[in-house]
Amino acid sequence: SIHSITFDISASYKINNRLCTGFSIYNPARLKRGISGKDNPYLPLVFRIDFYYEMNKKFYLYSNIEKELFTYFRICCGGSYLIGKNIILSVGICLPNPELSAGIRLMWKYIYIDVRSSFDFKIGFSPSLSLLIPFSL
Repeated sequence: SIHSITFDISASYKINNRLCTGFSIYNPARLKRGISGKDNPYLPLVFRIDFYYEMNKKFYLYSNIEKELFTYFRICCGGSYLIGKNIILSVGICLPNPELSAGIRLMWKYIYIDVRSSFDFKIGFSPSLSLLIPFSL
């Protein structure tokens, strides 16, 4: 029940017409839980490698492997479906600590907004809102 703010750094590379890979570092600045407070614990530092496979123009499969600092590896997989031009629906599951997730991405020009929720069987629901601004080098 503590509100927090953080960011991640990520990059991706399109290997061919159907396969893409990427990586991300979540909370690289080691920000703490809560907006203020010296005694608050740190938010997790998470390293992740992603793989995406385009089944067709509207359906993608994805998987990722992530490692949170001082904890275990997690493996996640799922799918995303493009509705029209500007909306993507996605679902996924992560193991070994079971977690289900679902979300929607709204795309407008070069700005993406993700609204997601995860359900961890130990801690319950965790909603999130993300702003993504992709760019190319």
